[in-house]
Amino acid sequence: MIGFVGQSGSGKNFRANLLLRAFPDMQLVTSYTTRPLRNGEDEEYRNVAPAEYDQMDAADLFAWSVRPQRT
Repeated sequence: MIGFVGQSGSGKNFRANLLLRAFPDMQLVTSYTTRPLRNGEDEEYRNVAPAEYDQMDAADLFAWSVRPQRT
């Protein structure tokens, strides 16, 4: 698994697409979020309710999970 981390507009998608073209057997992972989707994110993310996310996380269905602090 390869992960690209960086600020918005830093070229993460560009680099990922270069790899996908060079290695056609590679595929993107599906990202899940509990926040409302932004414009254009309908193909990049799956939006789920916080309770569903918690269930999926408890079942170890994610390779990596990040949780913001809830106040």
